Amino acid sequence: MRDDAACRFLFREIPESPPAVCGSRGHHTPPEHVHYAQDIVQQFMELEPELLATETIVPVYFALEDEELLSIYTQTQISSSSQGSSSAAEVLLHTATANGFQMVTSGAQSKAVSDWAITSLEGRLTGAGEDLPTIVLVAHYDSFGVAPWLSYGADSNGSGVAVLLELARLFSRLYSYKRTHAGYNLLFFLSGGGKFNYQGTKRWLEDNLDHTDSSLLQDNVAFVLCLDTLGNSDNLHLHVSKPPKEGSPQHTLLKELETVY
Repeated sequence: MRDDAACRFLFREIPESPPAVCGSRGHHTPPEHVHYAQDIVQQFMELEPELLATETIVPVYFALEDEELLSIYTQTQISSSSQGSSSAAEVLLHTATANGFQMVTSGAQSKAVSDWAITSLEGRLTGAGEDLPTIVLVAHYDSFGVAPWLSYGADSNGSGVAVLLELARLFSRLYSYKRTHAGYNLLFFLSGGGKFNYQGTKRWLEDNLDHTDSSLLQDNVAFVLCLDTLGNSDNLHLHVSKPPKEGSPQHTLLKELETVY
């Protein structure tokens, strides 16, 4: 990795990337009490995917912006411009030793997390009949952001969660009456870890496929409908892995949506 790609600082104004000045990555974000313009927030949101996708072999530190942190940054910039062709790591080391900067922590030594708890919720409505196909409706409930207070999950995926809960409420009413009790099992699933490559869904599938006797999954899933980002416009978009066959539940759903919209 080039040094100039290894270090990017976030300012309150988020200016152009400054010269590379560090061999690790340091990000200072505005204090939570600062009220910043919407365009500044938008710039944070646009930069966030790049930060998340960038691979580094050095530590990444985030800290709230304050006068001391800005002072360290200014002094590091000055050292960078005065040391000419020195590498970013050499500049950082020189600045730290010359100015007596230290990084301390009061916490215990960090340990790799090999296993973690992911909370997922599921609800089921059993259809009228035997050996029925299952329709699965899924939405992830979590959101994520490099700067936690800039993590807006109203659309991704608060909108999907709201739709799933409303569908569960409506179908619960319909399944309460014999004449509206459909010949499908319905499985409503709220997954955690959606922003971490859908780890919650992956773990839930692994657990359920190991216990098929008590699962509605088994081998008869008609289709799975994932609800995500449904509140950003007046339009709904349905993405399918392949064109559904005519007469299939997927084809029926697609035609119904086309009729409505």
